[in-house]
Amino acid sequence: LTHAEEFKALKSWTACIAEAGLNAFHIQDEIDKIFDLSYPFTQFLMRFMAKVDSDFFPEYLAKIERDCMFEGTRHESSLIANSIPILNFIWESYYNFNKLINKIDKEIIKALMTMDISDKLFKTDSNFQILRIMVEPGYNISEIETTSILSHILELMGDQDEESYMPKILSNAIKIILKNRILNFDKNKEFSEHLVEILIKFLGIRLENMIWGGGHDEDTMTGWFIEKYGEICESILELPLTENLKQIWKKNWGKNWNRFKDFIKIDF
Repeated sequence: LTHAEEFKALKSWTACIAEAGLNAFHIQDEIDKIFDLSYPFTQFLMRFMAKVDSDFFPEYLAKIERDCMFEGTRHESSLIANSIPILNFIWESYYNFNKLINKIDKEIIKALMTMDISDKLFKTDSNFQILRIMVEPGYNISEIETTSILSHILELMGDQDEESYMPKILSNAIKIILKNRILNFDKNKEFSEHLVEILIKFLGIRLENMIWGGGHDEDTMTGWFIEKYGEICESILELPLTENLKQIWKKNWGKNWNRFKDFIKIDF
């Protein structure tokens, strides 16, 4: 296209989006899907509106609810299906760009949490459960859900290249889960110890892989390990660790234990 044609196309798109009102996001979402955009523009539009107009998201969610009414009855499945893309674009933003959730996106998530379908909505995907934990640290989840979410987080961590960054949203979610276990450690000691043992063994495997497969000297790789997983290790150390857990940690990490202790102060 010539510059004149490009500008005309931009004017046409702007007019369409501006005149469509709340329907603009549905229109843009369709455009994003047609062209399979790597960075869907819908999310930028939504964030912009949420930033400049505090009433935008409540109104947008109310519209979604109205659109999901059929013959006077709300269609719950449609409401959930129309809400999922909102959580998806928030998740992708933080998982792919290694940021913590900002104020605007927290407000968006909180708005979704006020809906009476929120429990079903957030449980459709473990990623959404992580977002909810980040926004509402005291969110009460069952032991089965806690195990499932932690396993999902560790699976995502396991997919990361040894020398790449660790998405902050993952390490912070683990810290929140562990903090909740600190508060409830005595209520179910066996379950809390089980979670910590899973973490210790996972981190031991990652440390071993980094030291022996990283292509650098052992101290350098241990330093990288601390940079990626140090906060999680420190969160574990804040727990009232039993003698059994301490021995599991030492035994599982084997010859790497003493090297690790040189980087983080541990008194056992």
